[in-house]
Amino acid sequence: MYIAPLYLTFISFFISIVFGRNIGTRYVCFFTSFLLLISFFVSLFIYYEVVISSSPCLLNIFDWFYVDLVDVNWVLYYDSLTATMLLVVTFISFCAHLYSIEYMSSDPHQVRFMSYLSLFTFFMLVLVTSGNIIQLFVGWEGVGICSYLLINFWYTRLKANKSAMMAVLANRVGDLALLVSFGFIFFLYKSFDFDVLFAYSYGNFYYGHNNFIYHNYISNIINVLLIIGAVGKSAQIGLHMWLPEAMEGPTPVSSLIHAATMVTAGIFLIIRCSYLFEVLPESLLWIVFIGSITTFFASSIGVVQNDLKKIIAYSTCSQLGYMFLACGLSGYNYSIFHLFNHAFFKALLFLTAGYIIHSFSNEQDIRKMGVLYKFLPLANIMILYGSLSLIGFDFTSGYYSKDKIIELFYNRYSLSISDSFDFNILISLQFLSTVAIYCTLLYSIKLSTLVFYGLNLNGYYKYISSLKSNYKDYFIFNINFFNINIKKMHYGNLFIYIPLFLLFLLSLISGFLFRDIMIGEGTLYWGESFYISNFENNIINIDYNIINYEYNEYFKGILHKWVLYILFVSIYIYYTIFPEIVYFSVKSSTYLIQIKKYLIEKYIIFNKLIEVVSYILFKISYYVSYILIDKGILERVGPFGIYRAFSYLLLDVKKINLYYTSNLFKFYLISFFILLLLFI
Repeated sequence: MYIAPLYLTFISFFISIVFGRNIGTRYVCFFTSFLLLISFFVSLFIYYEVVISSSPCLLNIFDWFYVDLVDVNWVLYYDSLTATMLLVVTFISFCAHLYSIEYMSSDPHQVRFMSYLSLFTFFMLVLVTSGNIIQLFVGWEGVGICSYLLINFWYTRLKANKSAMMAVLANRVGDLALLVSFGFIFFLYKSFDFDVLFAYSYGNFYYGHNNFIYHNYISNIINVLLIIGAVGKSAQIGLHMWLPEAMEGPTPVSSLIHAATMVTAGIFLIIRCSYLFEVLPESLLWIVFIGSITTFFASSIGVVQNDLKKIIAYSTCSQLGYMFLACGLSGYNYSIFHLFNHAFFKALLFLTAGYIIHSFSNEQDIRKMGVLYKFLPLANIMILYGSLSLIGFDFTSGYYSKDKIIELFYNRYSLSISDSFDFNILISLQFLSTVAIYCTLLYSIKLSTLVFYGLNLNGYYKYISSLKSNYKDYFIFNINFFNINIKKMHYGNLFIYIPLFLLFLLSLISGFLFRDIMIGEGTLYWGESFYISNFENNIINIDYNIINYEYNEYFKGILHKWVLYILFVSIYIYYTIFPEIVYFSVKSSTYLIQIKKYLIEKYIIFNKLIEVVSYILFKISYYVSYILIDKGILERVGPFGIYRAFSYLLLDVKKINLYYTSNLFKFYLISFFILLLLFI
């Protein structure tokens, strides 16, 4: 039973990719969706046994490989963290499969698309069920390969090719860091199994080590490399550029990458390796720093985006930053709880956005939409609730998870729990994460307002009369384009509506239902899935909310008042003021437009700096790795060197005169060395 989700997803891929054309497109779609539904129900049963019945499970499937001291088995490890991730991955994947039956129905390569989705799910399940870090790396690389295949699914489009290559290259940096960390891990712990790693690091922290300083130095290197690996996979600052560009793939791919697979792998790695991070709290400050900067950076870019899918993509970067910084604050339960809730409302946002694009002649520019609440009332409700959850509005699922992370920030520096966290740095990072809340609010309201309630045609015709001739023609063209798309409006069927309804229902109740059992006081839900070290007087499981309850309530009241204030102001601005700025980007000399131009280029200076650094690193790696090592040392010493040596040797043998004793002796000596080399 515990192996069934992996078997079913792999069978789904294998049958569809090998026999798909013989079975037929429609049957392949139903077959893959049915197997994913069975996998979800099996995951529910696993969740009941592992979490509710408190019975973690470790299955040794087979001996994988054995080289000298390296003994690695294929082990499935089921604890509360794995069981929770299984539910998220299988459910979101089932919704994506079911949604794709209708969304991709006109594509001639739908069979290949469904097989890639199943393979994507399989590798993510391999990742979350891994019992050692080598096995985790198999799933880690697998989701990277599948992301390339799915982003580049429409491979005839040049932009899709570039986006897929960008995703691969950005992830290569993190993958290389993770691969290098394996050497240090085995050097220090002599094993790759999570149980051995965690037990050894925990015991060394409490009972000491013969060479404690040296041990800490190697541990710091391991932690930094693991952080770099998580940064690449979860699209944090510096390696974030691939995630918004991944929108070139079909929309079900976006929902799967952003909600349940790929980007959540980095967060999972940090939480799974909490034992390694907690024994050296200095490395946690880097996680907080990266998460806070990413949260602010991505949300500020999302404010000025006009592409429907890219706005939601940058919101994913921002929310992943919140999960990242929660891990840095040792709030692993808050991080996984936000990941759990975020998966449902982010998949809801992406699939609803795909429904809008599918209905509106594949148009993604929100400036060319408006008054769609009359034509797509279901999409209006879904986007509205998903946006409110993203904001963290009262009693939505985001309210129960994201606000807890902000409160945890205040609790950490107000209690001064760890000396390794500098007070002033935490104040600055907390300010950035709070500002990101308001940026999230701005782009969420912008999306909802412009798509569903904007473009008042009567008001625009009056506005056009006051414009110059060149701007007037531009406005009339866009309004005519809107009218043409409205006339071509078409709707989906149950295969689109059912996943949207299921995701809406779970987005509505997930935060309220799972709040107490996942992050409640004294909960035993997580067991030993992660570890929080004793920061003060060896007191374990400090309840931060109880200790600083009044302060948090005061802070939350102020925060919500400002959220409501900016909410109504932004609605007024987007709907009534500066329509030429918001919709059509008419040139202006105001400072607001100059800021908008700067931000809309995605912090062009920072991105250019990353491009320059990447170019220099690629050039260095090319000349060092390829020219110097591969073409230079290895080829000259290896195959080409041996070939030239034997060529010269044979030429010398041809010149030997066997009638002279000295030459005969040379011949036998050379033959002896040749035979010796062959037998060695």
